[in-house]
Amino acid sequence: MMLGPDAGILGARRRRVPAGRPGTPDLIGWLLRTNRQFAADSALWRVDAFAAAFSAGRRSEPVSASTVSRWETAVIAPSHAVVRRYESLLGLRMNQLVAPIDAILRYSAVPTSGPPMLRRSVPDEDAAEARLEVLLDLAVTDALMSGNDWDEMTSLLALQPRVVLVPRSNWAVVVNRLVQEMTLSDGAFWMQRFEALNRMLVHPRAQVAAIDACAALARDTDNQVFTEVIGALDGANHPDASAHVLRQLREPVNEPARYGALLATVRKVRFRHFAPDQVNTLIRAEFDLLRDPDVRDDARELARELLRHTPPDVRNALRGQFRSVWSDVDRPDAMGRFDALAHGSAGVVTDRIVRATQAAMPRDAAEYADDMLPHIVYHLLFHPVFDVRLYAAFLINATPYRPAVAAALAAEIAGSRILRDLGFTRSILEAFRALGGPDQRRLVERLIVAPGLPRSITVAAAAAIGHVGGRTSDAAWTQVLRVVIPPPGQWNAATGTTLNSLIYGAGITHADAALRQIRSSHEVPASYRASAAWWLALPAHIRDSALDPAHR
Repeated sequence: MMLGPDAGILGARRRRVPAGRPGTPDLIGWLLRTNRQFAADSALWRVDAFAAAFSAGRRSEPVSASTVSRWETAVIAPSHAVVRRYESLLGLRMNQLVAPIDAILRYSAVPTSGPPMLRRSVPDEDAAEARLEVLLDLAVTDALMSGNDWDEMTSLLALQPRVVLVPRSNWAVVVNRLVQEMTLSDGAFWMQRFEALNRMLVHPRAQVAAIDACAALARDTDNQVFTEVIGALDGANHPDASAHVLRQLREPVNEPARYGALLATVRKVRFRHFAPDQVNTLIRAEFDLLRDPDVRDDARELARELLRHTPPDVRNALRGQFRSVWSDVDRPDAMGRFDALAHGSAGVVTDRIVRATQAAMPRDAAEYADDMLPHIVYHLLFHPVFDVRLYAAFLINATPYRPAVAAALAAEIAGSRILRDLGFTRSILEAFRALGGPDQRRLVERLIVAPGLPRSITVAAAAAIGHVGGRTSDAAWTQVLRVVIPPPGQWNAATGTTLNSLIYGAGITHADAALRQIRSSHEVPASYRASAAWWLALPAHIRDSALDPAHR
C-alpha cells in the first residue's frame, strides 16, 4: 500500500495532503518504531537498550542499535522473526504486527507469488511435511482452526506448489472453509485468513478451487457477505477471476457484490489483469453505474476514481461519453474525496485529529517526532478507495495510537458537524470498524436510534456495529431493533438497508438473541427473517473458529 500525496494506491494525485511520499517499507518501519517508542518499558525507547534486549538470550549474532535503526527507517526489510521478536519484547499479542504487515505487503505486490512477502525462515523439510499434514487434517474436519493455524498451513503450502491432496476435492473443502471463516472474522483474525486466501489464490493446485469458492458465494443469494468475497479476486491473475469480477459489474447479484467488483478492479487495472476488450467492458460498466441515479455514494465515488486513471488515449477516444458523466474531464485531478469539507479543508481536519492524538499520548510529541501519522490519518479518512482506508485503519489499530485516534474521531462527531458534512461523518463511522472501542460502540448505538438523523448516518452507524470494539448487550440490541423495525405498513428502503446491516452486525458478533428476535418477528419481511436464520444455521465449527480459538 502506497500512502503519499501524489501516489496513493492508484497513483492518484491528492490535494491538501501532508508533504512526503511514504511507501510500504516506510509504513512497516513506522509500525515497528511507533510501537517501540511507546513501549510500556520506557527503557526500550532508547535504541541501544532495545538492541541489547533484542539480542539477549538469542543464539544468533547480536543485533546492533544501527540495525534496529535501519529496520525502523526502511533501509533494510525486517524478517518475520524480527517482527515476532518486536511483538515479544513489547508485550504485544502474537501476530499483532505480523498480520497488518503481511496485509499491506500483499496489497502492494503483484499477485503472482504465493509465499508471504514478510520473509519466513525455511523449515526442516520433514518437520514441515508432518506439520502440514496435521493442519490439513484439521481443515478438512470439524476441528477448530485459528488464524495462526491458517497462516502456518498456507505458508507451508506456498513452499510446496506441487503438493497433492487426496482426494483432489479436498482443495475445495479447504478453501470453502477458509472463505467462510474469513467472512465471519474480524480484525487481525480476518487479516490472517485474508492473507491465507491470497496465498491459495496463486497456488498452482489450489487456485481454481479458491476462485470458484469466492465466485460461488458471490452468486449465492442466500449468502449474507458479498463485497469481500468478490473483492478478494483482485489477488488472482487468472482469466476466471477477471471474468467473475466483470460479471458482477455488468449483472450484479446485488449492490454489495457490485461494490466488491469495483474494489477488485482497483488492483486488477493496476496490475493489468484485464484484456483490452475487458477494459472496454469495464469502462462501459463504470459509465452505466455513474448514470444510475440510485447508485450508492461510495460506489459512485469509486467508479469516478477508477475513471480518473483511464489512459489518456482511451479518454480522448471516449470523450463524449466521459463528458456525459464527468463535466471536468480535462482535469482528472479535480475529483478528490470530500474536497470541500463544510467545516474546513481535509488538511486542517487531519492536523486537528493528529494534534489531539499526540496530546493524549503518554510521551510529549516533541520527544517522538512522528511525520508519518498525518499521512496515515489523511488516508484513513479521505482516500477514495475503501481498501486503502481499511489498511490505514489496520496500521493505526496495531499501534498505541488506536484509542487516542478513536477518541479524537469521536470528538469530531459533535454539535452540528454531523449534519454539516455527512460524507466525513460516514468516513469516521467506517474508521470505527477497525479503531473503535467500547466507548465508540456506545456512540454508534446511540446514533442508530437517534431521531432525526440523515438516513446515511443511521445506515453507516448500523454498518459499524458488527466490527467496532466492545459488545452490545442483549438489552441494547432489543432497544435498537425496537426503534429500527417499524410498525406494519411503514416499511421502506431505508429501514431495509439499516436492518440488513444490523443482521450482519449481530451475526459477526454472535448476538444470537438478536438474530432469533429478528427471525421470529412477524413485523419483519420474510427475506430479512431468512437472513437472520442463515447466520444462526452456520456450522458451529465455522462460527467458533472465526472467533479464533487461539485468543479466547
